[in-house]
Amino acid sequence: MSPRVPAFADILADREIEVDRLRAALAEAADGRPAVVVVEGAPGLGRTALAGCAAAIAAESDIRVVQATGAATEAETPLGVVAQLMAPLLPPDSPQWNDLGAGAGLDRLIRGFLTATRQQPLLAIVDDAQWADADSVRWLQGVARRMTGTRLVLLLTVRSGIELAVPVTYRLRLVPLEPAAVHAALARKLPGLGDRFAQEAVRAVRGNPAVLRAVLGRLGSQRIPPTDESVPRLLDAVAEATSDLVSRTMDGLPTELVLLLRAIAICAGILDFDLVCTVTGLHSWSAPRARALLRNAGLITGEDRPRLAEWVSADRLLAGMPVAQRESMHAHAARLGHLSAAPDTGVAAILLGTKSIGETWAVEVLRRAAAWHNLAGDAATAVKLLSRATRESGDPLARAKVRLELGEIELLESPDAADRHLSQVVVADGGPEIGPLRVRAADLLYARGAGMLVRRTTADAYRGHKADREHVDQLVALHWLSELDNALPISLDGPPRLAERPEDPSQAGVVAWRLACAGRDIERCKALARKAIGADGPVGPRTMAAWALAVADELDEADAGLRAVLGDLRLPTDRVLAAFAWTCGADLASRRFDRDAAEQALATALELLPLDRWHRRVSPSLVAAQVLMCLGHGELEAAQRIARDHPAPTGLPDGMMWPHLLYAHGQLRLANGDHEQAAAMMLECGRQLQTRQADNPALLSWRGPAVIALRALGRTGPAENLLAAELRLAEAWGVPSVVARVEQLRKD
Repeated sequence: MSPRVPAFADILADREIEVDRLRAALAEAADGRPAVVVVEGAPGLGRTALAGCAAAIAAESDIRVVQATGAATEAETPLGVVAQLMAPLLPPDSPQWNDLGAGAGLDRLIRGFLTATRQQPLLAIVDDAQWADADSVRWLQGVARRMTGTRLVLLLTVRSGIELAVPVTYRLRLVPLEPAAVHAALARKLPGLGDRFAQEAVRAVRGNPAVLRAVLGRLGSQRIPPTDESVPRLLDAVAEATSDLVSRTMDGLPTELVLLLRAIAICAGILDFDLVCTVTGLHSWSAPRARALLRNAGLITGEDRPRLAEWVSADRLLAGMPVAQRESMHAHAARLGHLSAAPDTGVAAILLGTKSIGETWAVEVLRRAAAWHNLAGDAATAVKLLSRATRESGDPLARAKVRLELGEIELLESPDAADRHLSQVVVADGGPEIGPLRVRAADLLYARGAGMLVRRTTADAYRGHKADREHVDQLVALHWLSELDNALPISLDGPPRLAERPEDPSQAGVVAWRLACAGRDIERCKALARKAIGADGPVGPRTMAAWALAVADELDEADAGLRAVLGDLRLPTDRVLAAFAWTCGADLASRRFDRDAAEQALATALELLPLDRWHRRVSPSLVAAQVLMCLGHGELEAAQRIARDHPAPTGLPDGMMWPHLLYAHGQLRLANGDHEQAAAMMLECGRQLQTRQADNPALLSWRGPAVIALRALGRTGPAENLLAAELRLAEAWGVPSVVARVEQLRKD
């Protein structure tokens, strides 16, 4: 009967070949054929367990076992490993103990050891042999060369990549357990193992037997069921087990090397090893010796620019440091990275570990790294970096740039936070150099629909004289564009009303749009709109100028103007402005009766800025467009589904775009044959538009559907009155197509 393998079952799972090789080597040694067996592998892969298995097999075969364990703290103790191996072989009063203490010649020590191996078979185990002192290594080399004729198995376990220059008979390289072996171990220990639980466990333990055994122990002691719901607790158990493995591996490391390991974690491969050493101020160790020791421990990888080994968690490694020390090391590492021209992304990642270092270069590095991450599609990291940049003092211009860039990205991630940062830019302290940033911030706020915020902040900036003339004019334009009504200025010293024919192109665009909404003076409207489109300036007024031309039935000019606006924008930075412009494109395509182009333009706008990221003041118009497009295709159920999710407003909701949603709901009621509700909704839509002086029938012809509903209800008098008013307004605006549409309705 073959010797029984000890029951450290799960950490020896998938190790049958290695166990059989050890058993064979021990049997051969008993017959006079000695061997040197080296077991190598990364921490946790079972080197010590396999050595224990060999010891158990040897004991069952009446083979004597002596053992020694290397330790980092004793790596400088002469003959430390030799003393451990000789202890069971030498009586306490043996004179050879004096030889060891006196550092006698290795030759005599080797002969004394080999003499014992000729008397009976012997298994000599040196676990963690990479920590053996130099004298002990030479002793092991001598034993291995002279063991012919003995019955000795010399078993050495070492970390992966370590060479002891010992002649090797058998080398056993341990690799992570196969997924099937991990799954089998889980199934043995955890009845009712769920599929997802098993998949996550196999992935998380990464084939490490030590982690697997520790996780199984934790799951059992805490009575965690192996179900899908327990996956978060499983992952916590894996993290704890891995952290414990790191701690055990680090036990005994000198304090200076532990600090160096933490510096490597902070630098994350962006600095070469010599610079990393200056972060900690390495004094007692040479850089090559320190690097070799950490590599031998399996804690780091890489040559010139070291990194933590994959299984070592930087977060857990740094968590045990005093906060002040951790921040100081991060700051030092960041400075070195900056001075050595390390990549901005790496230096910025280090700066995240500091509160503020008070140096101007830090802001620029964080901004460049954030831009890189944003272009790569990692907006979350870009937000973190720019948020960190706001903690640096810097000059007003630098602060405004950071807040603007942060707000631009947050418009997609966290619109409320974006509103806060962009409004801070509009009212920021500083001179004329901040003027373009103020205008862009206000333009972005307007494009998302935060009109009231634009109005308030631009009034504050105007009162504070915080911009030069050109940018003051543009801020004033955005101020009045943000509220399409005749409300009084927010304060007596706020921006003045716009002139009837402004010199500033942006203000001209705003006046053109107001004229288009009111249905007055079409020729002046078109002239001002053309002036706005033909000049540079904020996107809001230029887009609304193009829209005004569309309302004036100048569709080709409107299309060219809108394309010019879109052509000036760059993604992803300008995606909110582009989304706003595409909403105008959807309306323009609808006026051309090109449903496919209208749907594509609306889809593009919502792809650039999803519906839940638009301000509630403007999102109703987007919902209304979706409902109307569904009705245009005869998709009544789809229109009803959208309308149910976005009910019609009551009262006088805040924002110009709510009447559009009322109009869409009214059209839906009309399609369903609910003429009473349709008429009521259309009349309420008209009331709200008239309150805002936006009653141009070319803008939103609410009277037409209301007339149809009222006629169906037999209320011909009110219907005819509405038709007469519609015709009067259409003729006053002077667009032939609108007049023709009203005339056709009179004949029907």
